[in-house]
Amino acid sequence: MTINHHPSDETLLGYAAGTLPAGTRLVISVHVQGCSRCARDVGRFEAIGGQVLTEAPGTELSQDLLGRTLASLDRDDRSSGARGKAVFEAVRRPDGIILPRALSAYETIPWRWISPGIHLSRVKVQEDPDANVILLRVGANRLLPEHGHTGTEFTQVLTGSLIDGSKRLMPGDIMEASADLEHQPVAGPEGECICLAVVEGKLRIGGLIGRTVLSLVGL
Repeated sequence: MTINHHPSDETLLGYAAGTLPAGTRLVISVHVQGCSRCARDVGRFEAIGGQVLTEAPGTELSQDLLGRTLASLDRDDRSSGARGKAVFEAVRRPDGIILPRALSAYETIPWRWISPGIHLSRVKVQEDPDANVILLRVGANRLLPEHGHTGTEFTQVLTGSLIDGSKRLMPGDIMEASADLEHQPVAGPEGECICLAVVEGKLRIGGLIGRTVLSLVGL
């Protein structure tokens, strides 16, 4: 299985540096642990950061360091033809849902009905109890509520597929949606889609139904 949608280089750099919020770090860790390309890139970022700290203590970094590092990674990817392979280790929950092993240490609340064909479960992140990390179960061809968010949203597809505009995300793919995006993803026609998502901030959903959903799930 080939992964075609990845976190941005800036996000992977933040993950390597340990500067991402706890909820975002969890979702990105699930992707990185299942994506050979991103795991390799994170390793390179970590190695570059360690080398900089070793060789230039107290020295201001050049402004083009990130640009040169990203260009180097791009060259390496083109030369190797790397696109990223999914290598997830999975565990089966008592309710039959199969999740990446990276989530096995995290407590989740029971599934809650949101609307016909859509259920939600919150993931408890000990390091940050306010982190908005959720699991979504979306029936085939079901539309999620149209929404925006006050911060970046990351959605990792675990099973099934999710269509958002011109993008079709398959298992292993991740979507990084900026704060200015208003969108309404839909689950693919082949069956139920299960996603892991985090919002850095709050969701914005209009209308009575939207407000009811937000009050139910606390997002």
